[in-house]
Amino acid sequence: MGETSEQFAAMIAAYLPDTSVGTSGNGAHFTVAFGRGNLIAKYQSEAHEKSFLSGQHTHASGLASILGTWMRRKNRLEISGRSGGA
Repeated sequence: MGETSEQFAAMIAAYLPDTSVGTSGNGAHFTVAFGRGNLIAKYQSEAHEKSFLSGQHTHASGLASILGTWMRRKNRLEISGRSGGA
């Protein structure tokens, strides 16, 4: 769900005009441009990162579920072996 906000921000940024901020002084000139393309890429990158992290958490939860299943089966076998039942 987290990546949805970044995807939405990227869609909004696609309609914003390019902007730039710059300063200049005696002979030296420094300009920083943060245009629409950069904003779109920023939010898309954040969305992809959250999607990747979401996939990692999903994978970890799947592994935990499998481990829990095997531990429960092991415990059942140990209990049934001690009680003599099947």
